[in-house]
Amino acid sequence: MTSHQDLMTALHDQLGAALAQWTDRANATGKPAARRAGGTAIGAIDAMLRRLDLLRGQVTREIRRAGAAPR
Repeated sequence: MTSHQDLMTALHDQLGAALAQWTDRANATGKPAARRAGGTAIGAIDAMLRRLDLLRGQVTREIRRAGAAPR
C-alpha cells in the first residue's frame, strides 16, 4: 500500500467514526452530546479537506517533476 493509500484509508476511517457518532445523535445523552457529535463530524470533514488539498499539491508536484504535467 502506498503512502497515498494509507492516508486515504486513515481519512476514511476517521470520517466514518465521526459520522457514526453524528448518525447516533438521537441516542446521545442530551443536546450537548448531540452537538458535540456534529462538531466532531464537521472537524473530521475539515481535516479531510485540508489533507486532501495537501495530497493534491503533492501529486501535482510529482506529476510536474515526472515531466508529465497536464495541460
